[in-house]
Amino acid sequence: MIVKKVLAYYLTFLLLLSAIHISLAEEKKPEILTSGDWEYKLLEDDTVEIHNYLGKYDVVRVPNELDGKKVISVGRLAFNFCESITEVIIPDGVVSIQLAAFKNCTSLVSVSIPETVEIISNMAFMSCEALQDIIIPSGVLSIGAMAFGCCSSLERVYFSYSVQSIGDRVFVDCYQLKEIIVSPDNPYFASIDGVLFEKQEKKLIYYPHGIKAERYDIPSGVKIIEDRAFFEISGLSTVTIPDSVLSIGEYAFYWSNTLKSIIIPNSVVSIGEKAFDLCDNLILVVSKGSYAAQYCRENSLHYTYLESTDWLNN
Repeated sequence: MIVKKVLAYYLTFLLLLSAIHISLAEEKKPEILTSGDWEYKLLEDDTVEIHNYLGKYDVVRVPNELDGKKVISVGRLAFNFCESITEVIIPDGVVSIQLAAFKNCTSLVSVSIPETVEIISNMAFMSCEALQDIIIPSGVLSIGAMAFGCCSSLERVYFSYSVQSIGDRVFVDCYQLKEIIVSPDNPYFASIDGVLFEKQEKKLIYYPHGIKAERYDIPSGVKIIEDRAFFEISGLSTVTIPDSVLSIGEYAFYWSNTLKSIIIPNSVVSIGEKAFDLCDNLILVVSKGSYAAQYCRENSLHYTYLESTDWLNN
């Protein structure tokens, strides 16, 4: 009886899988249409997503309509490897910039994003090597992972009050980035001296690579140093961590070869994987019996004790 029930369930499961497979097979992919210099997809609500740019102009104005249909999205990889484009103007009405839409536009210097855009997806402007400044206008709610990664000339970024979420490693390998500015009216994020913070968890998210300073004092009140917050930073020799900090994320100071000294307070009770790996010149200063001291021993890191000279006074 039990075997029959199991077989019945198994056959039902196979039938469901078969039905799903047939349904997916029957689902039609959007037809790719062409209008002038543009390939586009007609979406279910009779609006348009840009699929591909066919033109050769340096300055590109994305149309707000194609064949009488409203353009609402710049699709994934739509401008990928359009290496001659220097300027892009996105019209009002566009609400999303999809995955890697402008990836590898290596000559792109200027992009105008309207306030109607709500989503900037993962890798949207990755490897735009000539891009120097970017303004994220009010209206944008989310910015995807690595959205501006490998923008090697990027120096300044402005976030409006509307941004609610920022993806992982959004500025990875942006070695010239000197300053992140966040609207003071943004309830989720803040910037102090060009460094990016998250307000609710009091988290230091990202220290820009282009800041040229030998010392950085993390503001008192910060509780979390985010994963990769100081990843591969050069120039810094000393970072002071306040006793408000509880957690240091994975790869937080990884491969920061110019670092020489960091004092880790007793308040720190969590340190992520490889947080200080490949920091060849770094000596961590910790207290005897602390979590940080145990972490250093377990991970074969160079360290000394705050109390290392107490014996002179005994």
